[in-house]
Amino acid sequence: MTANWRLTIETEKSLGALPATVRVEVPIVQDVRRESGLVAVRGAEETSLAVETATDLQRVDLAEFNRASKQNHTDLVSAFRYLRSAFAFAVKAEAVQPQVDATVMQRLRVGVEELRLAAEVTYNVKKAGIFQLRAQIPVGWRIETVGVVDAALRQRGSAFGVVNNWTEKTEAGARVLEVPLRERTQGAVSLLVILAQTLKEAPKTLAVPAVHPLGVDKLNGFVAVSTEAGLSVKTDGFDGLTEIPAATMPAGIYKGLSEQPTLAFKFLSSEPSATATWKLGIAAEQLESWVRAEVVNLISVTETLVSGRALVRLDIANAPVKEFRLKIPLTVTNVDISGANIRRRDQTGEVWRVELQNKLRGQHTFMVTWEQPRVAKTNAPVDVPAVEAVGVERETGSVAILAKPPLQVMEKAKSGELLVADPRELPEWAAAYASGAKGEQVVLAWRYLRPGWKLAVTPQRFAEAAVLQALVDSARLTTVVADDGQMMTEVSLSVRNNGRQFLEVELPPGAMVWSAFVAGTPVRPTKQGGKLLLPLEQNARDTAMAVEFTYVAADKFPKRKGNVAFASPKLDVPLKNARWELLLPPDYEYTDFAGTMGRDLSGAPVVTVNYSATEYSRQEARSKELRDNESKSSLGRLNGLLSSGKLSEANNEWFNFKRNVNNPQGNRGTQGGQPGKDMDGDEFRQLKEVEQQLRRSQASNLVQAQQAYTLDNATRLGLQTDAYFRAPAETKGAQSQAGQQVLLYDTDAAEQQLEKLQKAQEVTVATVQPLRVNLPLRGQRHVFTQVLQTEVNKPMTVEFAARNLKAGGWLKPIALTLAAFLALWIAVAVFAQRRTA
Repeated sequence: MTANWRLTIETEKSLGALPATVRVEVPIVQDVRRESGLVAVRGAEETSLAVETATDLQRVDLAEFNRASKQNHTDLVSAFRYLRSAFAFAVKAEAVQPQVDATVMQRLRVGVEELRLAAEVTYNVKKAGIFQLRAQIPVGWRIETVGVVDAALRQRGSAFGVVNNWTEKTEAGARVLEVPLRERTQGAVSLLVILAQTLKEAPKTLAVPAVHPLGVDKLNGFVAVSTEAGLSVKTDGFDGLTEIPAATMPAGIYKGLSEQPTLAFKFLSSEPSATATWKLGIAAEQLESWVRAEVVNLISVTETLVSGRALVRLDIANAPVKEFRLKIPLTVTNVDISGANIRRRDQTGEVWRVELQNKLRGQHTFMVTWEQPRVAKTNAPVDVPAVEAVGVERETGSVAILAKPPLQVMEKAKSGELLVADPRELPEWAAAYASGAKGEQVVLAWRYLRPGWKLAVTPQRFAEAAVLQALVDSARLTTVVADDGQMMTEVSLSVRNNGRQFLEVELPPGAMVWSAFVAGTPVRPTKQGGKLLLPLEQNARDTAMAVEFTYVAADKFPKRKGNVAFASPKLDVPLKNARWELLLPPDYEYTDFAGTMGRDLSGAPVVTVNYSATEYSRQEARSKELRDNESKSSLGRLNGLLSSGKLSEANNEWFNFKRNVNNPQGNRGTQGGQPGKDMDGDEFRQLKEVEQQLRRSQASNLVQAQQAYTLDNATRLGLQTDAYFRAPAETKGAQSQAGQQVLLYDTDAAEQQLEKLQKAQEVTVATVQPLRVNLPLRGQRHVFTQVLQTEVNKPMTVEFAARNLKAGGWLKPIALTLAAFLALWIAVAVFAQRRTA
């Protein structure tokens, strides 16, 4: 052995039932001269210790014991020092009792048919844990839900976990609920108990029951009372409670009873008690319902029928209602009341009783539809039926008359309750119904503040107005006048056609047409009654088409001076935005302009134009550019129609495209009926692709039509369809998904048939060769405009005075003769004078 040596001895001794007195003994070291030491006691978590005997012992600090033992014990109760081993030391051991504080939040909901009590008890367990929760519950109430929130659920933020293994027993005539916990629990734990009791009618007085937790040292809590709609409660008496504002009632974890409480109290119990220490009595009273009605009457008037939709909006306050009544006149038929939660409808005379599935409170809308035949006479007055709400506190509403545009509805008579209103003043919640169906519009509207109104209206049909079938959007006239009065006029019209077949044009007397074009296509105008008939096309895209024609005429033009008047061709349709350019002989002075057209000095100043080969080339280049742009635009529209599957319109567009480019006057002509001459490579390739796609689509449609025709004949005649099929091995046909053989029609053959048919049609159609004239633009340019010409078959006129600047009249020759004679006389006199000298 060395000088110092440490020995550790652990001993154990069983104890009996607690509480018990325990004598503390330590091992005695033998064969030593002197012995001293330290002794300390500590208890378990569930045990408390108290020193009863300490003879020959001196109390020391616990820290000194830890330093000597070189251990850090934090649960020591007492420590002593002894100088000899013959000391007497005894302690008393007792079990530790848990210290439990509880907070109760109890909510009672009073209904007409049921009482519902929700108690939320929050336990705060200290010192020692507990294994179960115990609470006293009232007698006569059924338990619906029992739940617990422990520490684990609180960390996850979960609500109550439902407990199914709870038990109920009776102790001293009281009901006790016991809820076991999963393990010994210390800290915060919450218990939820929901109780219910069924009633036949709402109680007039009631003693509020209590859920009282057992085994707690300190208890405080809150009691709240709320009611369902239609009930009110007041305090009948309370003891051991302090009333607080209902808004300060804590929310708690359970959100099942979300109504704002009417009454709220708090209590505090500092000593344990087997029963609740507070009492609360309440008195309940059933309220009367307060119903406000807003009725929007929408009446549709036609030539033979009056139908209505009454939107009834009920605003129910205080107590809920389960039925309401409406007053509907007996003159209407096919009455129907629709809406949510309707159980049945009963009629007694004019009064309809509507029973609901459940009681309603708040805003609810119902619809009443009805019909009323009217007298066949169109302008006979109509008495408008009124739908009213019966048994309500107040009724307001609106009346709106709906009709289609051909029918005019006017007010004939009304009572003083109705006030004229704007249709936009109808309630927003009824705006969707007021928009009308089948083109109906609100034509008249009223509002009223009390029921009992009367209204009579007179429907009358509007006279049908004539539809404008055609309109000339713009008219451009260019006239070149020669010195001898010969005139050539080029007219360009932009026409919107809505159903006209011809455009009638009456030229000035003696005029003759040289050429005419409609939508870029040359036409041969016909004459009827001295008027030209230019054929018009129907344009589905609602765009304007170009109508162009050129005519020549002769008129007297003054050689020296005089008045001149020009008149435009007469059209049988209105026109707007007319512009007339006159190129007059340059050696004249023009004044005193008049006529229906006004002279435009700002936009087109008077200039003198000389016609030359350069001007002719410029006109040709501009015409070629316009034709190229039109061809590209037409090709783009054709691609769009083919992409969208509009084959019929694409075929018409292709025909128009070919007709436009088959123009011998243009540079993008055709050869052999095929467009594409003088096109660049990309345009020609695109043109060929469009033509091939169009022909393939036409052939596919032809094949489908032939297959449908053959199958229809086979079915109608009762023949076997197998006779109309051929196997794929023999032909190029394919089998369908059902395994049947498909009729064989060759698409290539169909394309060849279409090509031959198209060539035959091109041979039989007579081609009109166009004559485009480039006007020789020479002379003084004067521009005249007119905004609108609503009167048809009336020409636009231009009048002015012209004076020839080169012609001097009969005085000019005489003056020249006298001047020549005077000059000769002076010359002779001067010569004679020199000779004499």
